[in-house]
Amino acid sequence: MIRAIIFVVLIILLASCSEPQDKAFTVDYKFQTPPVRTMGDAADDPAIRPDSGLILATDKRAGIYIYDNEGNEIYYIEGGEPNNVDVRGDWIAFTDRSDNTVKYTNLSSETFVIDTNMSVYGICIGFINSELRAIVTEEEGVKIQYWNLLDQILLQTIDITADEDNIPLRGNEAEGCVIDDENGHIFISREGSRGYLKAFDAETLELIKVVDSREGNINGDPEGVTIYKQSQQDGFLILSSQGDNKFNMYDRSYPFSYLGSFKINGVEDTDGIDVTNQSFKHFPKGFMVAQDGKNLPNNQNFKIVDMEEILKKKTDSSWLDRLKKFSYENPLIAPLILTALGFLESFVISGVLFPSLFLYLLAVFLYLEGISSIIVITLFAYLGSFTGDQSSYLMGRIFGTKVLNWNFIKKRSDRVEQTKKLFKKYEFRAILLGRMTPSIRPFAPFLVGSFRLDYKKFLFYDLLACSIWGLGLVLLVVLWEYVANFF
Repeated sequence: MIRAIIFVVLIILLASCSEPQDKAFTVDYKFQTPPVRTMGDAADDPAIRPDSGLILATDKRAGIYIYDNEGNEIYYIEGGEPNNVDVRGDWIAFTDRSDNTVKYTNLSSETFVIDTNMSVYGICIGFINSELRAIVTEEEGVKIQYWNLLDQILLQTIDITADEDNIPLRGNEAEGCVIDDENGHIFISREGSRGYLKAFDAETLELIKVVDSREGNINGDPEGVTIYKQSQQDGFLILSSQGDNKFNMYDRSYPFSYLGSFKINGVEDTDGIDVTNQSFKHFPKGFMVAQDGKNLPNNQNFKIVDMEEILKKKTDSSWLDRLKKFSYENPLIAPLILTALGFLESFVISGVLFPSLFLYLLAVFLYLEGISSIIVITLFAYLGSFTGDQSSYLMGRIFGTKVLNWNFIKKRSDRVEQTKKLFKKYEFRAILLGRMTPSIRPFAPFLVGSFRLDYKKFLFYDLLACSIWGLGLVLLVVLWEYVANFF
């Protein structure tokens, strides 16, 4: 019964990491803004001021709205073509497509302007090394500019497609982005046929990882991206997956694991989003703002969602995510479990209850989820298996004589003697066969110890046998997709 339960749990773990999760929970929005004045595709990107809860939101053809967190319009700043807007501390910055500039202010000083010399699109700002920095993306182009805003210095320009092969001729631009000041990461959503979410180092703009793509959990263009902070360095990303009207969640910490998705009732085709963890009257856990690309029959607008509802449903539906997170935060625990399983499946007393399939499935889970490298997996599993073999041999040396004198064994003394001659004659091949055959694996070292065969030879041959077994484990883990067809 115990074996069956463990087996089922491990199969669930593997299923969760080998195939994208299609299920998404749904939440209702609490408030909404009035429709923007401009018809068509006009409302685009919101940004929240955490200190006041005010929402700045762009009408990319006409100006910037300011709303309170109940959706009431407070003020409207007409002029320009502000596409994306972001807030950090007292600073507000936005891209203006009417003149391809970045404009920014801290409200207590003049408005600063940077001429980017490219067709501007998206923007996000943050403090890196105490410097106010900005990522600016290019409309219908591949350029990503990295600015020191206060000194008005262009620090770096990169190509968002630089890591890709066979790049399409069109549709390669990036728009949505967010800077994780505390962890030193920058996340950029790359639109087009690839639909990538990419993570970069905030110091060097070197690519850290392609977090997700259309081959994974993104449908259509990845658009707005934001961070819900649950502590100084913990929390999760939220990404608008525009093609299926979902909002994907990813762990804020490396390796940025996918945590599930949710939908907002009545919200479709979302571009920009923002979120805050600050508590307000209606929102004890903060709130999220999402552009509604439809809002029919009216013009587009912005919807406001209570984060407490999202957190509650996320927690209710993600016990597996918490298990993964625990493994990420305790990277030594998971491979140590492999060592324990390796020992248990090799040890003469426990080998019957813990078949090698448990170890294998856990190894695949750790590998596919990026929790442990294949080298770490193999070394820890090897250590457990080798220790189990040696312990079984020792048990045979200590208790083997008593076992061989049991009446049940004595009645089959001819078979026992035949087995002893087999081990003496074939030595390494017999030990290797025992290591590679799960049904007799726990008993082979015990019998070698019981027969009091030469330990030095056993030690040497067992080291070799475990090494060959370890190489086999590597192949089985790496080739999981092919092996899975047999389950």
